[in-house]
Amino acid sequence: MTYGQYASAIGRDPAVYGLAVGKAMHAIGALCVIRQVPVAPLFWVRRADDGYRGIFESDARERQYIVDSNDIEAMYVVSREYHYTKAEFAGIETALRTSLASGNVSKWSPHQIWHLTFVSCPKDSALTYYERAMQRYRELLNDMKSHRNVRK
Repeated sequence: MTYGQYASAIGRDPAVYGLAVGKAMHAIGALCVIRQVPVAPLFWVRRADDGYRGIFESDARERQYIVDSNDIEAMYVVSREYHYTKAEFAGIETALRTSLASGNVSKWSPHQIWHLTFVSCPKDSALTYYERAMQRYRELLNDMKSHRNVRK
């Protein structure tokens, strides 16, 4: 669905709330990275005109980490092929509610949340949230490729 369709689904005017929904999807994507769940909005959210989304190009740091590194390709494939669980979406919902309750999401842009994933590390890891998630996504991608090759 498009951002405008999501706005309509929650009873909001798409012309007014479509952009806000877009920012929310960007924030949800960053929370997926933090939780090591494939970035669901990459696959599930589309432009109304079905054109190129250009999600990370407008921000220099996101472009550097995600687009220029070609991580975007792995992220797209994994988000498209992965079988999400209800528990994973419940965890993302909990993380979003926690972020909203803390007031941080209202202070930060979705780009700032993504930037935190590039430089912040969980307490139990030397890898940043982004590095850790990309390691997981590459493992998932390799598993998907090996299963596809077995079926041939």
